Formats: sequence, structure tokens, C-alpha cells
Amino acid sequence: MVEIKLIPISKSKTDDDALESNMMQHDSTKQTEQPQPLPMGKRFLRFFIIVVAIGFVFLILLPSMGLVYLTELLFYLAVGWLIYLDRIYELARSDYPIILIGLTTVPLFAIGLKVLLQFLLKNSRINVSFYSSIMATFLICSGFIAGIGMIGTTHQLTWLLTSDKRLLNSETVSFRLVSLNNIRNIGVAVYSYEEYESKPLAQIVNQNGKAMHSWLTNLLPFMDNNRLYEAIDHEAAWNDDVNQALMKMRIAVFINPGIETAGIDSDTGYALSHYAANVRLFRRNEGYRSDIITDGTTQTILLGEVNSMFQPWGKPTHQRDPALGINKHPYGFGSPYQGYVNIIYADGHGSSLSDTIDPQVLKALSTPNGGDVIDIDF
Repeated sequence: MVEIKLIPISKSKTDDDALESNMMQHDSTKQTEQPQPLPMGKRFLRFFIIVVAIGFVFLILLPSMGLVYLTELLFYLAVGWLIYLDRIYELARSDYPIILIGLTTVPLFAIGLKVLLQFLLKNSRINVSFYSSIMATFLICSGFIAGIGMIGTTHQLTWLLTSDKRLLNSETVSFRLVSLNNIRNIGVAVYSYEEYESKPLAQIVNQNGKAMHSWLTNLLPFMDNNRLYEAIDHEAAWNDDVNQALMKMRIAVFINPGIETAGIDSDTGYALSHYAANVRLFRRNEGYRSDIITDGTTQTILLGEVNSMFQPWGKPTHQRDPALGINKHPYGFGSPYQGYVNIIYADGHGSSLSDTIDPQVLKALSTPNGGDVIDIDF
């Protein structure tokens, strides 16, 4: 009988080292095969190329294909809110009591939410931390803000889909925006005057009560025209010989670019103004006072465009009655374009009013203290 004896084979330490070395080499090979992130410069270049390509498609290619409307729609949905913020930024006023109330109520709401959740979950093992209640409060507030944003986007989209006005690539649009910005700047000057001056904004009168200069003249120092204001002889009338050369100086912020004239009276050479104030708010004998606005500053017209009966900016006039109609009366508000007029409200925000607006609504918007209740969707 043959006896077979099994002898265990022992691996040497050298074999173990070789095996471990091979595994390390394999792992390093796998690591080197993984894609490496692009350098910052290349990533920025790629992002820039993508942005340029998108801009080329939406600003050049689509309009050339006759799809301007799609470009307008996407542009205003994307950055329309930035344009709006730029328009109202200088007119915004901080309501510190409301800010204080907000800073107080939000933490109180978070504390109340924590107490409520602890009460509802008192029989469970869930522990409600203050951090969790703060995050829940943040999510709730974000939900409200998002809801308001969606409402605004829906209104904007509906307007874009139903409007028959051109929005881009049009001189009309450009002139309209410039004109609205002009009124906004005049509105800013009105607020600045009221803040820094103790007397109401009104026509400049002499000791006998005769009107010598317009209320627009009073605004010159607040529109980067302080030198012109100081050069005017306020003791002499606006059209006196000593002031005539100054009154023929054209002031860009008083000119609507949509009006074909150069803003100069062809007969007298006086520089004109294409904007006027609400006569129901800028009273001829009292001037402008914001404390008489009891119907709400968001629903009271402050300034607007005019399209006829232009007057020199230094002449003591420049009040019109909006209630006479939009583009319907020479002493009312009007635009060089048919269908609407640019106006600024007493709170500083600007918009366009249609000439088909309900006369009763227009009268309510023109009256600062009539006690009228106006539908927000007028």
C-alpha cells in the first residue's frame, strides 16, 4: 500500500508583498482612469460660450426667423422683475414700523410653532428642536413668497400673451421707457423736496402774491440742476429779460422723446415740459402736500405725460386734471402714442393707464381724498 502524505504549502513573505503590491498598482490604475475636473479657467470659458450661444439664439437667430414675440416673452419673464426693481429702487421708502413688526413676529411665530408641535407630539418620541421650528417657519414664509411670485408671473405672462404692443426692437418701446424714467426722476425730486424743505412744493410767488416761477423750478436743485436754479433771479418773473436766456435752456428730464418736436417753442424759443402734475394734488393756491392723500398713495396719481398745450418749464403752470380722460382732452393727460399714457402714483410706482379706463375709476385715481374704493385690477 502506498501512503500519500499531504504537505501544506506555506506562502513566503515575498509572495504576500508581491500580491499586495499588485493590488495597490491595480487600485492606482483605477484611480488614474477616473475623469479629472476641468480647471476653473476652462469651466468659465465653457460657461461663457454657452451664455453667448443662448444669447445668439434668442436675440439674433429667433428674431431673424420672425419669432420676435418668443424672444420678448422669454426676455421679460426672465429679467422683467429686474427692470421693475430698477424703476422703483430710488422711489422706495423704508417703513420702519412695518419692518420692526416683521422682525418681531417672525421669531414669535417660530416659538409658537415649536410649542404647538411639542404639544401635538408630546406622546411620541419625536423631539422638536428650536432649529426645526425655525426651518419650518422659513419654509412657510418661502411658500408665501413663492405664491406671490407665481401670481405676478401669471399676470405678466397673461399680459404678454394678450398685449398687441411691441416690447422689444422698437423705438416706441425705447421712448416709452425713457419717458417713464423721466417722470420717475421728477417724482423722486418731489419726494426729496418734501423731505428737505419746510414749505409745500408750489409756484414761486412774490410779495404781492403774483406767480413768478413754476413748481418745476423749485425741483431743479433736486435734479442735478442746482447751478441753473441759483442763476435764476427769483425776484423777477420767469419771462423777465434777466431770466429769458435761462428759460430757453432745454432740460432733458422734462422732454418726452416720443414727441416729435425738439422741446423748444418755435415762436418764443422757450424750453418746454412734456409732463404735468395732478391738479387735484398740486393745488394752485396751496401746492403739493402728501398729508392730504387719504385714499392711499398707491391709488392716487401724482404726475403724467401730456401731448398738447405744452408750456415752458419755467412758466407757473404744469397742472392737468387726469379725470378729464386719457388722450381725450387738451387739459388732461395724454401720450404721443395711442391707447395709453405713462403716469406715476403718489407712492412712486409707475405704470400705463389705458384710454379705455372707466371714467369713474379714473376720477377716483385722480382724487387724493374722495373716499373711493378702487378695484385692484382696474
